[in-house]
Amino acid sequence: LDEDNRITTINRFAEKLLAIQPAAFLGKNFHTALPKQHALIVESFLKELLTTGKSTIERHLRVTIRRGETLSLQVNMTRMVDDWQHPIGFVIVFDNLTNLEKAQRLAAWQEVARRIAHEIKNPLTPIQLSAQRLRKRYLDTITENRDIFDQCTATIINQVDEIKNLVSEFSD
Repeated sequence: LDEDNRITTINRFAEKLLAIQPAAFLGKNFHTALPKQHALIVESFLKELLTTGKSTIERHLRVTIRRGETLSLQVNMTRMVDDWQHPIGFVIVFDNLTNLEKAQRLAAWQEVARRIAHEIKNPLTPIQLSAQRLRKRYLDTITENRDIFDQCTATIINQVDEIKNLVSEFSD
């Protein structure tokens, strides 16, 4: 932006990121070229720069662009001055954090899944071991309802294995 709030240049990254055609913006005042909600954001950056006297400000924004896509952006606005410290305009730099945030959310959910799987598996092992011990110790000594005892302990052992497999798949 120049000192009169006109858009003077747009780099290719911004064109692609914001899905815009430079001809629709170059030379125009950002108040008229941008959608109202975006113009208000730029205006707030300018006001902060001018009132605080800072040369640069940085903010995180979530912006919905024309395609309906929401972007997570780290926005840096810097006041430019010439060799005599006269203001000549502003540079706005966008860093797209959208994919980084998606990756962080995915990693967080993977960690949740891993912890849940671990907490479910913890009691399964002693359940399975207890059923195996019961079977090994008492199967030969039981005379009455031996088949039922065998079937019940086998079911416990097999179902615990099934749950362990299911939990492993969930975790993966």
